[in-house]
Amino acid sequence: MCDEVLLFGGCDGTSEHSDLLVLPVSASAFSTGAGAQHTAEVVSVNGGKPGARQGHVAVELGGRLCVHGGQHGGRVWRDVWLFAPASRVWTEVSINGSPRLFGHRCECVLNIDWCVFVCIRS
Repeated sequence: MCDEVLLFGGCDGTSEHSDLLVLPVSASAFSTGAGAQHTAEVVSVNGGKPGARQGHVAVELGGRLCVHGGQHGGRVWRDVWLFAPASRVWTEVSINGSPRLFGHRCECVLNIDWCVFVCIRS
């Protein structure tokens, strides 16, 4: 069972965000049922970070969190960022060509120990 889950970005119904959060989870947390309260904490990072966004793709890649695409206030992001949990550093990846602007619609949360939960919306 995963102990902590990373969540990046998203929208609160008013604006998009660029926060990286850690949410402690446990087997007992999921068995508490409706109304259970869980507190996510903002992860402090060293250096720059991806811009605020929603509708991006986030996956585990070689022990790092990889974030691609998404949108913010009508702007479509074409960037790719990697987050290294050990150093707490985001690195923007230089890519050749032009990645697709759309073609994905996914929100994903990742565990620090790399258990992956995915929620896909149409």
